[in-house]
Amino acid sequence: MLKLCNDKRGTQQKMLYLGTQVSLQYALPLAEVVLDFFDRLKSASRGYASFDYEFSHFEAAPLVKLDMLITATRWMPCRSSCIARAPTSAVASSSTRCRS
Repeated sequence: MLKLCNDKRGTQQKMLYLGTQVSLQYALPLAEVVLDFFDRLKSASRGYASFDYEFSHFEAAPLVKLDMLITATRWMPCRSSCIARAPTSAVASSSTRCRS
């Protein structure tokens, strides 16, 4: 769970041990939670983890615009997106897999 939250640009706020269970409190960007966080959480915990959230505040983030070019000249505006600066190359390479 710690790796999943850290991979999603989270910062740990609190960790409580409650008998055999652990309660984690993280601050995560909403954009990271919306995409696939819940599915990955359930997969990593084999369905045992639960998730609760509340919006706390808006915060500026280092974002970049990722544009998709086809054959180096044709731009596809429908494939453009704003993403966090850190995983830019991973997102770009996963979006450009060749399909035959």
